[in-house]
This record gives sequence, C-alpha cells and structure tokens, in this order.
Amino acid sequence: MGEKVSVILPNYNGEDFIKDSVQSVLSQTNVSLELIIIDDCSYDNSIEVIRKFKDPRVKLIKLDNNMGVSNARNIGIENSTGDYISFIDSDDYWIESKLETQLNFMSQHNLNLTYSSINIIDTKNNFKKIFTTKTIFSSFELLKFNYVPTVSLIFKKDILGNIKFQPIKHEDYLFILELSKNPQTKGKGYLPSLVNYRVHNNSLTKNKIKSFLWHLNIISRLEKNPFNLAYYIFCYIINGIKKYFING
Repeated sequence: MGEKVSVILPNYNGEDFIKDSVQSVLSQTNVSLELIIIDDCSYDNSIEVIRKFKDPRVKLIKLDNNMGVSNARNIGIENSTGDYISFIDSDDYWIESKLETQLNFMSQHNLNLTYSSINIIDTKNNFKKIFTTKTIFSSFELLKFNYVPTVSLIFKKDILGNIKFQPIKHEDYLFILELSKNPQTKGKGYLPSLVNYRVHNNSLTKNKIKSFLWHLNIISRLEKNPFNLAYYIFCYIINGIKKYFING
C-alpha cells in the first residue's frame, strides 16, 4: 500500500510491556508505517528496551521534562510524516493485521476514520472480556458514552485541522469528540477486535467517581443546554452500570 501510517506511542516508565507494543507495530502486515515513540522523561529502563529495536521505522523522541500524555501525543503528531495517524500505548499490543484491516475497511466504505472493538487482558496476558464498540460514529452517541478505544483509532491526518489533545483528564475522549464534530470526518466502527488492551489493578478507569467527574467536565464543555446535559449524564450512568456491573 502506498499511503503511510504514523503510529504514535507515548511512553513513561513502560519497560514491563513496551517491547510487546513496539513489536506488534513493527509486525504489521502489508503496510508502510513509521513508529514515533515519545519518551516522557522516563526513569526506568524503557529507553534501553526501545533502543534494542534496530528498525529504521522507529523514531525515538526523548523529552527533557515530564509533561503528560497529551503533550507527548501532540509532539508525536507534529513530527509525523504519514498520511494516517494511529495510537498505541506502551502496555497494549495489536494483532498483526490491525492496520491492513482498517485501511482496507476505510477504502471499501469511503471513510477517513475507523476504530475497532478490543480484547481486555490483564498484566499476565490473560483474556478477561471483549469490549464491543459501535459502528456509528457521531457526537450524539459519543456524548452518551465513549465507545471508541483510542488504541484502536486510525484516521486520515488531514481531518485534524487545529484539533489537539488537551492537558485534562480523559483527554482522548475530548479528542475523539472533537473529531466527531468535524464535518469532514467520515467515520465508522469495525466490530471485530483488533487490539489487546491491558488493564492494571491501579488503572485510572477503576476509580469510577473520578472518572465520572472527568467525563462530566468534558461533556459540559461541549453541551451548554442543561436538559441535554442531564440526558447525557443519565445515559452515561446507565451505560456505566451495564459496563461495570452487568457485563462485568
């Protein structure tokens, strides 16, 4: 395939799992890519792990100060040379055909953005469950509940415009919402799982109260009508109950 994908990988002390993450990107089938790793001032051995990969597609950017994942991803985007942007974290990994499948899917359906369902795994690579996404990509649906995993996201770079990751909690959710509001975006979800997403015992998403407050902060930025806002909050709570207590 002629078009290139820029894969953005922010790293902060990710030595335990980053080898698998990098390898899963470099093993992608039938795709031209670059892997931009932004090290956010790590103090573990993750840099040594990264440097063992002698692949010219790997570009390492070392930051002098820890500025957070939003800044790291923005720097990665700024330094990208690909036609498409995709993200992976230092503790997750893709199946080998992830990018090829998504590029074909976008071509077949005339899309410039897609994402997939994901496999939830633990720190020992044990499968826990599947998080199933939705095919529809709209701000109306996303304001109810974030069903687009950032680690599965890929989009044409030219739809970004001035959209950047903001230095707030749930920064990826706001980023995705802003993409959904761009009239140039033609997005659709791919239902099969293409990603293995690792959950840690101390994951931020485990703190449901903080997560709710961060979610509220984001939707209140985008929705000023109090009745609509109340509706979205209600939908978020109902979906949260389904996610954590019914579906497990």
